Amino acid sequence: MPIYPFCIVSDIQALNQHRQTYATTTKPTLVQVNKFIDEIASRLRAIVSSCGYDLSNLYDYNSTVADALTAGSNVSVTLASAVNFSKGDIVKLEGLTSGVRAWEYTVVEAKSSNILTLDLVNSYDAANVTIYVVNEALQILRELNAIGAAARAEEAVFMGVTPNQSDHAETLWKQFNGSEETYDGIWAIRNVPNFLYGASLTDEAVSGQEATSYQVENPSDDYVEAGPDFGMTTKW
Repeated sequence: MPIYPFCIVSDIQALNQHRQTYATTTKPTLVQVNKFIDEIASRLRAIVSSCGYDLSNLYDYNSTVADALTAGSNVSVTLASAVNFSKGDIVKLEGLTSGVRAWEYTVVEAKSSNILTLDLVNSYDAANVTIYVVNEALQILRELNAIGAAARAEEAVFMGVTPNQSDHAETLWKQFNGSEETYDGIWAIRNVPNFLYGASLTDEAVSGQEATSYQVENPSDDYVEAGPDFGMTTKW
């Protein structure tokens, strides 16, 4: 199966509401925004893995869907097992639409035996869909993926335009990076034990570390926090 991002385009549009929705003629284009989403998701995977979290278990439960699905309201979705699924659960679907990767978040509207009732944005090919019950860990990564991609999209609006900067993008990057003061973002994943609650841990997980910061460990160094801390170049 392809590797899927943690967020969706509508998450980015919600964070950049002052901009137009993304399409083929916008700056950035919808295609570019999806690339930003993938790019940030890749970096999140690297960070999460390096902190000792198991990337294969970022959800409470999962099941598979054998039938093809058609987008619409109140779609009946038959699962291989729906034992751990309940009405009101937030779920993520990952699959293919005519061979092309597709994914979305939705809510279980009803459940009867192994059949869930869902509102679907995408249609899916048969025998390839996986459905996950979203837990706190996946929801945190969804938010961070959206914040980072929204920052990239906001910066793209100003590329080649004086002064080539955005206060909104700077705010988003600060939220993405997090800090000891705010106790969130990438800082928290790296430093707060079991911050990605619900994700499986390996022997190298941060649960065996004490929360700290660069400033505390290196009090004599000049430290300036600016831009994303995972090697991305930004223009503010």
